[in-house]
Amino acid sequence: MPWDIIHWDNCVDYVPQSWAANESRTRYYWPPKSKHQIQKLILLEVEPDKNWDTHVAEYKKTVTTVEEALNALQESAYASNLDSSTEETTRKSKRRKPNFLIDSSEDEFELQSNKVSVKQKRSKHITDVNETVNDNELNTKQYLANAETSTNLRKGERSKSTTVTKIDTTTDDPFKRKLFTILEELKYGQKNILRVLESLTAANSATHLATRQFNLPITCDAELEQIENKLQNTENFEIMVKELILIGGDTVKMCTQLIMKKIMSKEMSLIYSLQGRKGKRQFNKLKVFHAILAVQSKFSNPEECVISKYIGTALATAGDRDGGRKERQKDPANIMN
Repeated sequence: MPWDIIHWDNCVDYVPQSWAANESRTRYYWPPKSKHQIQKLILLEVEPDKNWDTHVAEYKKTVTTVEEALNALQESAYASNLDSSTEETTRKSKRRKPNFLIDSSEDEFELQSNKVSVKQKRSKHITDVNETVNDNELNTKQYLANAETSTNLRKGERSKSTTVTKIDTTTDDPFKRKLFTILEELKYGQKNILRVLESLTAANSATHLATRQFNLPITCDAELEQIENKLQNTENFEIMVKELILIGGDTVKMCTQLIMKKIMSKEMSLIYSLQGRKGKRQFNKLKVFHAILAVQSKFSNPEECVISKYIGTALATAGDRDGGRKERQKDPANIMN
């Protein structure tokens, strides 16, 4: 529903267009109710009752949304340069008719008598709206200023070089002393981690090209024999360990499985078992087996039997690599067996 922006003698307001009492829009209906009730009727666009009073008003323009009405309300309030607090305007407001009674207890704090001018109430309403808008603008500006200051401070902190501030641990507070102790332990642990990372990075980058001398994965007996002979040399053994470390893995089990896939092809893994059972060759007597154990000891200290178990599982399930299990399930002969 369209809204009309109208001027009373000392205030400006917006009302539904249907509240116009005549076609020339020189008089408008106004309900004899409390301020909050009137505001509710306006927002709900209630049709005017014939029992409502009519008052002289100056029509300004028509808008289509409440947002446009509020904007026009503020613009008109500033443009009219009203001052309802002056003595002269107050006298004029009291002489203006009509007045109506307010029975609502919500407005008792605003009443000095049982009769209050509608125009005075609407003027106070517009003044409150303008003050709220001004307060919001000030709060917004203050927020933006604080945000800009905070951003500049953070930029300044980032621009400075990272320095370590020495913590003064001379305090009698038990909580602070415990906190300082934890911080020192964290700093010590961080130094150890950085030192280990540095050594691993330097060693791996220096020997990365040298590890290419091992042709992995092993695909035949000749390649296995060649690698076994090379691993008899201690230096070559360490190079092999460093190459296998680069494979990674989140857990000992995952790392072992990835290493087994890297070292031996599927076909070679099928002819080996950990202990050489069921007519297969024995894997734990090879130098490659000991290289895998050495890799795991670099990261943690698991028992040899645990690593051996994972190696044996990797050999036993080698047939499942590269979709081997799916291929067996498709074979009718395997299904019958």
